[in-house]
Amino acid sequence: MAYLASPRRDRDENSLSPSRLRLGNTAYKYERISFKQNEIRLLRVLPGRPGDRVECELFIESLDRPRAYSALSYTWGIKEDTALIYVHGHSFPVTRNCKLALERLRLPDRTVILWIDLLCIDQKNIKERNHQVQKMMLVYQRARRINMWLGPENDDSIIAFDLIWDLYNDPDSLVPLARDPRNKNAFKSLVNLFEREYWKRIWVVQEVLNARKIAVYCGADAISWSKMTYVSELFGENRPLIIQCFNKFVRKDNGWDDILISSGPHYLDRVRGRGNQSDLLETLSFHRRKLCQDPKDKVYGILGILSERERGEFEVDYDLSTRQVYINVAIYILHVTRCLDVLGHSIPREPNANQLPSWVPDWEQRSLTRPMSTVAGKMQHIFSAGGDTLADFRILDNGDALELDGVILGRVAEMGSPLSELTAVDTMVITFHHWRSILSHSKSGLVTPDDDAAFARTITCGIHDGETTPSQLVTTVFEAFASLTRETSQKYILDAQMELYADSWDPSREAARTTLLEHTLSAIQGRRFFVTEDGEMGMGPWGCDEGDLVVVPLGCSTPVVLREEGGGRGRDVAFVGDAYVNGFMFGKAIRQLDEGRRREEGFVIR
Repeated sequence: MAYLASPRRDRDENSLSPSRLRLGNTAYKYERISFKQNEIRLLRVLPGRPGDRVECELFIESLDRPRAYSALSYTWGIKEDTALIYVHGHSFPVTRNCKLALERLRLPDRTVILWIDLLCIDQKNIKERNHQVQKMMLVYQRARRINMWLGPENDDSIIAFDLIWDLYNDPDSLVPLARDPRNKNAFKSLVNLFEREYWKRIWVVQEVLNARKIAVYCGADAISWSKMTYVSELFGENRPLIIQCFNKFVRKDNGWDDILISSGPHYLDRVRGRGNQSDLLETLSFHRRKLCQDPKDKVYGILGILSERERGEFEVDYDLSTRQVYINVAIYILHVTRCLDVLGHSIPREPNANQLPSWVPDWEQRSLTRPMSTVAGKMQHIFSAGGDTLADFRILDNGDALELDGVILGRVAEMGSPLSELTAVDTMVITFHHWRSILSHSKSGLVTPDDDAAFARTITCGIHDGETTPSQLVTTVFEAFASLTRETSQKYILDAQMELYADSWDPSREAARTTLLEHTLSAIQGRRFFVTEDGEMGMGPWGCDEGDLVVVPLGCSTPVVLREEGGGRGRDVAFVGDAYVNGFMFGKAIRQLDEGRRREEGFVIR
């Protein structure tokens, strides 16, 4: 079966006001709600037909015993792109996407009761926003249904929904449909649907997680969440087929295969499977690349995903600056965990828009660089560079500085070029050879088999420890990069050793090579290879430089890179990033400290 593109339906311009008033510019006055009585507002959408103006009424209800209502899950869209609705007869600007959702959900013959954040919370009243955001988990839990609005019909979304229905009704049809080149545009429409802005929004996560039942709307199309996720899981279950058919197609640096398998509904379904058991740091990291209008919502927007204990520790306060919210979060994590792993989530970059100390993670950054402590999640053993020590830290200057103790491993002496967060395979291959040349130079050209094994372990960040012998790891890694060099960078001249590895490459191991490269890239993107003055090899942050200190802080899973400030006088330092250091990921520095072979020093990170 082939899917043919259909003409786009005409937009009914009469249903959209040309007025572009600012949000909140209305004569309507909100009636005050009682925080003590657990009150919220609900929106009554009055009956109407296409072309009629949208008429609504707001009323107050207790969350303890609310009437039946549905909650809207959507993305605001561009705040300046507004359209008019009417609340109690007063013109009321909302974002255009919000109005389109109201028009879609409105019924011709009876009222509809909804909760919508933009209307049901007085956005000008900071005290009320603080209170209501704290209640949002309950709002979505007690809603009869969540209406998920993906937006208006666009990018052949009609065809995308036709494909979803066909695959749901006949799962076995996926194989012939995917292999038929005539259906490329149908799958492209589904890729576009799974890449809509809705899926990238931070608030969506807790809304979906806390929902009893979900109905999905897109333009005139509708489907249940269970049916949509069934089809999404179908792509994951047929991963080899999806990769084979669609990995050659790319949308904004992402392959169609990745989008179909991992994006859109699949991501949110994974969140529902995780439940409310994740701790704060894990949750912040997992959802780091999500979007929000206010950067403080990178924290407030996930409260509904946390355990009841952690939710109780955080009070929503939009009067605080983003800087203060992020500092408060970092301090809280330090005190609760007695561990310094939160440092690894800080990726200092310029410009420092929120003026944060270098040790505090900027959650507004949508970085692809993984904290080294999370790379260990693929391994049999979790990194424990600090052994069983607990963090002994002091917060100075109201959070502007963090004082801690650590063991110095050495200084960065040589380093390779950084591998960008978004990199092509050929760039990764050339970077591998440059890093290998840095190793050779640091050894004055006398590279031993043990050096090769340490290098292979370092550039893969130890993710294969326990799975293979050192010599097998060298063969696996060097064969992979040597063979890829011939395939992607034919002008590059391999040395004699790499020529032998390229000659021994067996194409039947293609799947294993792909897996190796995927795991390696996820660990090292945004990083660079380095060698210390003592010859220790490491994988450091993008910004590390010659002379930087490599330190194992007490109570930290990984080493870190610090930069002395003030010309090297004293121990005032800036945090550069976390690191993998070969041989020092499982407590070796602490054992050497206990044996008197290294010493403990204090640092103040600003």
